[in-house]
Amino acid sequence: MRRRLRSVLAIAMVAWVKPLEGAPRIAVVGGGMAGTALSYFLAKGGSHVVLLDPHEPGTGGATAAAAGILHPLSPKGRPMFLGMEGLAVAEGLLQAVEGHDLVLGQGLLRPILSEKNREDFDVAAQRHEGLLRPLDYENLCAEAGWKVAPAAAKYGGGFSIQGGKIVDVPEYLRRLWALTAGMGNAEHRPVRVTLPEDEIAQPGAVDLEELAVDFDAVAIAAGARLGKMLQASGLALQAVRGECLEYQAAEGVPPLRCGLLAGEYVLPGGFREGRPAVRVGATKRFLAADDEDAGELLEIRSHLDEDDIVAHSVETLSPKISRLFPQLQGYGDGGDRAAFKLATVRSGVRVHSQRSNFGRVPVVGRLGALSSQRTPLWCIGALGARGLIHHGILAQSLAEAIRSDDEEHVPFQCRIMLEKLQTERKSR
Repeated sequence: MRRRLRSVLAIAMVAWVKPLEGAPRIAVVGGGMAGTALSYFLAKGGSHVVLLDPHEPGTGGATAAAAGILHPLSPKGRPMFLGMEGLAVAEGLLQAVEGHDLVLGQGLLRPILSEKNREDFDVAAQRHEGLLRPLDYENLCAEAGWKVAPAAAKYGGGFSIQGGKIVDVPEYLRRLWALTAGMGNAEHRPVRVTLPEDEIAQPGAVDLEELAVDFDAVAIAAGARLGKMLQASGLALQAVRGECLEYQAAEGVPPLRCGLLAGEYVLPGGFREGRPAVRVGATKRFLAADDEDAGELLEIRSHLDEDDIVAHSVETLSPKISRLFPQLQGYGDGGDRAAFKLATVRSGVRVHSQRSNFGRVPVVGRLGALSSQRTPLWCIGALGARGLIHHGILAQSLAEAIRSDDEEHVPFQCRIMLEKLQTERKSR
C-alpha cells in the first residue's frame, strides 16, 4: 500500500507553475464540514466544483454526529488557534444560509468545578475582556433553566461564553450545499473515491488517479479516510472514535436552555416528537492506524436494548455527566429519573493532529500532484473535535490557495506537517 501511495502522490516532485485561470474544474472528495465549506468558497470564487461523496452533503461520517458546539475558547478559557477569526467566518456562513433557526438553545455555560478551574477562568476573563461573563450559582442555574452542576455552588458558579452557540450541523450543511449548488457552477455526484489507504476498491468507486483526467485540481476532505491516508504517508495523526448520547424528555419536562461544557458536554438537542431533547458526549476510543474501525462512517443506534456499545457508552459517561446535569442520572430533585429516556446513540470517527504550541491544529495544504497528469492535489483534514470553529476559515484559505496555486494563503501552522513530510521525502 505504501508503494501505491508513493506512486499516486508525487509529493514535492511536481510543481504547478501558474495559478488556475478562467473557471477551473475542481473535484472535492468528501461532503462533510470541510468539504461542503470548501465547495462553497470555490464556487463562490468562480470555479466549477464537483463534490464527490456517496452520501448527501452533511449526512455521512463523523460530521453528522457532530455536537455543533461553536465558540472560540480553549478548555482553559483562552482564545484557541484561529478561534476569533474562525468564529467570524462561521457566523458569516450561518448568516448566508439564514441559519438563525439552526441555533439550539440560548448559549453556552461553563460551570466551575474545581479551584483550578476557578483560577484559569478568572485569569482568562481578565485577559480577554468580553469573552466570558461571570455568573453566580443562582444565575448559572437560571440561565440553564435547571439546577445544574451542584459542585459549582462551592466554587462560585461559572461563566457564560459570549457568542457561544449550539448549531444543528446536518441541517446547516444541507443548506450550505443548497446555497452552493444554487450558484449554478457546483454539482454533487454520489460516488465513492478510492483513496490509497483503501485496501479493497468498492464496486462503482472512482480511483483517485482517474480524477486527474477531468479536473484541474483535486482536494481531499474525506475525514477519517484522509486521516488513514496521511498516516500511511508518515504523518503523526490519531483517529478517535466517539459516541454521543441523545435523551428525550418526558411529557411536560422543560428544555435545557443553554449548553453545559466542562470536558464533557450536555447540550440542548432541539425537539424529538414535540418534546425537548438533550445531547450528551462524548466517549473517546483511540484507534490504531490499521484498526478496521478507523475509517468507518457514521453509525446511528436507535435499538438500544442489549447493545454492548450503548451500555459501555452510558457506563463511561454516567459519572462525568452527572456532575453537570444530574437529572439524567436520576439524582435530581423530585425524582428526575423518569424525566429523560435514552433515545439514540450516534457514533463516528474523527482525526486529531498531535498537540503543538498552538494546540491540535488541522492539516491543510498541498499533498503534491496526481502523478499521471500533474494535477495539483490538496487536502484539508484533522479538524478534530472543534471542526465547526475551523471548517469555514480553513476552507476559505484553502480555496484561495487552490485558485492561486499558492500555499501561502494557508496558515503556516496548518501546513507545517505536510511541509515536513515533503522535506523528508526529498532527503530520501
